[in-house]
Amino acid sequence: MDSLLLLTIYDVMLLAFLALGILGTMLPVIPGPALIVVGALLYGLFTDFLPISLVDIAILAVLALVAVGGQYLLTMLGAKSFGASGAGMVGAVIGLFLGLVLPIPGSAIFGMLLGTFVGAVGGELWRDRQKEKVLKAGLGAVLGTVVSFIFEMAVTAAMVIFVVVELVTR
Repeated sequence: MDSLLLLTIYDVMLLAFLALGILGTMLPVIPGPALIVVGALLYGLFTDFLPISLVDIAILAVLALVAVGGQYLLTMLGAKSFGASGAGMVGAVIGLFLGLVLPIPGSAIFGMLLGTFVGAVGGELWRDRQKEKVLKAGLGAVLGTVVSFIFEMAVTAAMVIFVVVELVTR
């Protein structure tokens, strides 16, 4: 009977936030990493910050910022690696953001990719660049966005593993 895992309502709540965090990372309209931080903070408040401490929550908050910041940075770097100018990189990030928040038909991921492409192309056209370079920059921005999605998933997975290890080793 000692090996029986007893879950409290707070454990179940935290696990729900972790699941929503993973889901939110896969569905870009939900702030996945932030949900994990909120869940850990609530858990800490209810359990007097045992086993998840304020330091643990601060680490999770930094990881969440890295995940979100990485999304925009990797999109810009993808555009830059395919020859985008500064205007194309800024356009890609603006397009990524708008693709996330505007109700674009299709999935949120489609909106994110479309917004990134259109933003990079728009930024390059604003600079009056050649058609071939404009399309190449848009493609680079989309590839950067795909890489950033994989990066955000990896950071989110690390956050979940971190929390679960804290819970299991208490």
